[in-house]
Amino acid sequence: MSGDVTLIESGDGAISRLLRTASMLFSEPRFGPAALVGGLAVTVRLATMHRATNDVDAVADGDEPLRYVGAGVAQGPNRIEIDGVKVDVISTSAL
Repeated sequence: MSGDVTLIESGDGAISRLLRTASMLFSEPRFGPAALVGGLAVTVRLATMHRATNDVDAVADGDEPLRYVGAGVAQGPNRIEIDGVKVDVISTSAL
């Protein structure tokens, strides 16, 4: 994607909170390869709030990709809550 992305904040800090959580998740060296998907991915791509979202969705390689994330409260093998933000990760593997 070319150009600078400027997201318009909704006033309650919701987008910033989601972006901080996603940044923390994707900066974890052992979490990956991975990709951001879902509502937050659409918001980042369009640089404006396109649809309501309150979580971070990702796809990642491996059976339990969230085992590498140190912060947060596990809510299952593919769901974790980090600072009040729900993170769902769909596990993928090579065909």
